[in-house]
Amino acid sequence: MSKRSFNYRRWVLIFLLLLWLVGIFFIGDVSLAEARLHFQDSFYFVKKQLLWSFAGLMGLLLAAKLPFSFWRKIAFAVYLLSLVFLGLVLVPGIGRQIWGAHRWLVAGPFVFQPAEFSKFAILLYLSCLLIDPAKRRPAIFLLISAPSILLVALEPDLGTSIIIAMISMAIYFISGASVRSIIALFLIAVILGSAFIAVSPYRRQRIMAFTNPFYDPLDRSYHAYQLVLTLHQGGWLGKGLGESRQKYRSLPQVTTDSILAIIGEETGFVGLVSLLAILGGLAILILAASAHRGSILARHFGAGLAAWVGGQGFLNASAIAVLLPFTGVPFPLISYGGSALVMLLLAFGLFFSLLKE
Repeated sequence: MSKRSFNYRRWVLIFLLLLWLVGIFFIGDVSLAEARLHFQDSFYFVKKQLLWSFAGLMGLLLAAKLPFSFWRKIAFAVYLLSLVFLGLVLVPGIGRQIWGAHRWLVAGPFVFQPAEFSKFAILLYLSCLLIDPAKRRPAIFLLISAPSILLVALEPDLGTSIIIAMISMAIYFISGASVRSIIALFLIAVILGSAFIAVSPYRRQRIMAFTNPFYDPLDRSYHAYQLVLTLHQGGWLGKGLGESRQKYRSLPQVTTDSILAIIGEETGFVGLVSLLAILGGLAILILAASAHRGSILARHFGAGLAAWVGGQGFLNASAIAVLLPFTGVPFPLISYGGSALVMLLLAFGLFFSLLKE
């Protein structure tokens, strides 16, 4: 099929909507018991996810209709606003603390996670900034990307800071950065990441749970142990849709970070691989569409968006399979959560705007 006849936008949208529909189905599936217990409404979580989906899809449509020149004009302001939000979330009395982390801002009935907005902001601003060859120096790149990464890591949210670093590095790499610069930046990231782990007893415990999920299955490695158990029970073909037992309060965070494990329990290895193939296909389509578009800006934005989707999916899937330490990163378009869904859909709206220019 020639490039001229292949409609990249259509297929990106098809894969995007397919993943979203799978997410809606499984959020409804895994959350029934928890929703009934805490909210007396079996469909509480799926209703909220549908509400956020409506907001995100409206944002996608609006962003796709606006010319990308509008977004270029406000890119720096969006980036600065993201830093302000990340700073506010660390201020006592302003940022809401949940499970020991300051990751949320509250405005009336709305709860917002600035780290998700920061992914969008760094994607937009770096894509526009690095069009200028003079701005591609490592010092400038670090000056722009480091504040977001460090502020998110201080919440603490090391998993999201890694994703922001992935988005930034993907854009920097595709902009033509030298291999020496990429290696140097990677080593800096490894050193800083190791330092954040070393100074945090909680993160050290997660490393221990990763290296041996069975060393303390009732406490410190409980989550890792339950993940292994959940996937083991799924086998090759799974127990069947709706037949999970681990979702009934045995596995923590079943609607968010651990939803992929429940999908594995119900659909088995075959179902998980199929879902990961769809996500991987979406990331490849994003890269192909941006390369077909031909502009430097499209290549930058496509590389960052593919790193966001593919990198976040890889981190979550690897943690669920206990191939990497658990980072608390949700699976894109599948896990429950408003801020993550709305920001990612808005980013796709900008991408569609780029493709039509």
